[in-house]
Amino acid sequence: MANKIPIVSITAQPIQMPEDILGDGFETIWCDARTANRTMSVEADQPLLDENALAAQYENAIFIIDTIFLQHNDVELLGKLPANQIFYQIDSPVSIEMAQLLDLRGAFAFDISDGDALAHAIRYYCFIGSDGYRSNAVNLQIGAVPPQSIKQFGRVYTEINVDFNDWELIAYPDSGADKSNYIPAFITDRLLLDHAVDGDVELKLKVNKFDLSTHQMIGSIEKTGTDIVDGIDIVGNEVRGYEIQAMLYAKGHGRVRVGNFHMRRSRGPYGNMMPNDERIVNKQLHDDVVVYFDAGDLKPPLNVYFSGWRTKEGYEGNRMMKSMGAPYILVADQRLKGGAFYMGDADFERELLCFIQSKLNELNFDPHDVILSGMSMGTFGAMYYGSQLAPRAIVVGKPLTNLGDIAQNGRVKRPDDFNTIEDIQLYHEGDLSDAASKRLNERFWRVFSQGDFSDTTLALAYMEQDDYDDQAFYDIQKNVKAHYPNAKILSRGFEGRHNDNTADVVAWFRLQYGKQLEKYGRKWSN
Repeated sequence: MANKIPIVSITAQPIQMPEDILGDGFETIWCDARTANRTMSVEADQPLLDENALAAQYENAIFIIDTIFLQHNDVELLGKLPANQIFYQIDSPVSIEMAQLLDLRGAFAFDISDGDALAHAIRYYCFIGSDGYRSNAVNLQIGAVPPQSIKQFGRVYTEINVDFNDWELIAYPDSGADKSNYIPAFITDRLLLDHAVDGDVELKLKVNKFDLSTHQMIGSIEKTGTDIVDGIDIVGNEVRGYEIQAMLYAKGHGRVRVGNFHMRRSRGPYGNMMPNDERIVNKQLHDDVVVYFDAGDLKPPLNVYFSGWRTKEGYEGNRMMKSMGAPYILVADQRLKGGAFYMGDADFERELLCFIQSKLNELNFDPHDVILSGMSMGTFGAMYYGSQLAPRAIVVGKPLTNLGDIAQNGRVKRPDDFNTIEDIQLYHEGDLSDAASKRLNERFWRVFSQGDFSDTTLALAYMEQDDYDDQAFYDIQKNVKAHYPNAKILSRGFEGRHNDNTADVVAWFRLQYGKQLEKYGRKWSN
């Protein structure tokens, strides 16, 4: 089973899927849904359960369950199968309890009798992890636009004045010497564009496909207007891949702001970057934060982890959070070069907060049974939204709160490090003035100061010579103690600058997280 994803069918009969479609990256295993020991064994030497929990070798498995299994109403076994990795027979009669559990575990309704369609769905969309990259505004190539009509707004976006009566090519991403991207066979990528328009302007995002041998165009896909926000799925064929080129057209009169082009491996109809995940879109540039929920063992607490700043698109911390066994949410900021610190317009922030609250409700947890966490940029999100939730705990490493100060510190303390903070200030406040830096600082404290920390443990590991935000820990401590003198703050300072001694910070972070889980009777040894 090494290096292959198991497909475990708990069905009355084996599921027949064409091997030429499924490929050699999967291993099919059948477990008879009619037998009494179906909850205990897949094969004689490969038990499904290990000490009443899913065996480790099936952590990444795809499970297929049929009507026979569902009629047994075995909610105990279903509760042990991995969330967001289950296909079940569509239109099967199920109990209310089973229906609710299928929904919580993110199971996909599918006609599993159609082996070809099932093999296609698994081959294209059931891969491990998340993957993606971006081409930012600095690398944008300009089309039929006079130079005087173009303005560069840092690395946030390129502003283009449009005055065209018909469609004209205005921009395309620089993807290298041939300005094209490769789409392999049996892979779907999703193209997304950060953009906004002012005035009477319409946009068209177009993808042309080219044969690898002849370089002749073999097809195209396009979307216009508001449909662009959802992106374009580019499906690889089943023989060999092809090259694509993305192009942006405009017509009308007004301004267009063009930011990053994103190319992400797509989950097609089953999600975005992970199965069942969602995009939360900020209207400013129609860029996004992605959120992923795993129901775990359905027992408290709900763990929420905010990714740190990272240029590679996708999620951070999935393996760590999954190893805790409890329900969890991953939040990852895909904006700008590596994230915009989880703030946005009012609707954006409300939607992100409501996503966390909705999962607490679906799990039927007490609103207090949530732990928020993050490292570096992720600490900002954990504390910003944690202050609006009255959580059990907030566990962070290398806290950052004063984004305006980080921008100002870049002039002297780290002139060649993390220059993207200037883009973050431009994105949120519109300019690089001292006044804008102060406003950016205040955005955090205006929210954080309203937080109820009367029954929240704050665990913070910080760098004593942090060259990004050397006052973050002290400001947090001062602010919380001013309102809640008896609030529990656990802290540990480490010698060094922001990017020094990460290993010890992570170790302390994990130690404190483990202590919070112990309060729920959990042991986390990973």
